[in-house]
Amino acid sequence: MPELVRDFGFSEQEVAESQDSRSCLEFRGGETAAIERVNHYFFESKCLKNYKKTRNGMIGADYSSKFSPWLANGTLSVRKLYYDIL
Repeated sequence: MPELVRDFGFSEQEVAESQDSRSCLEFRGGETAAIERVNHYFFESKCLKNYKKTRNGMIGADYSSKFSPWLANGTLSVRKLYYDIL
């Protein structure tokens, strides 16, 4: 369990219970996690080539990019995504 979670006084059980079982992707914040997601989506699974067909599926980790949380909090930029695609 990350040290920060302990710093806020949460137990491992509370963290496990807070994760929604309906989610297809366990969200972890921060730039490192964002870059890992970009690498997986663009380069490892090559999902970008099917994006237009799958973008509205929403169920499953690779049916859409799932970049929104990182874009919204500023740990990932559209400019970085653009240059990664190039």
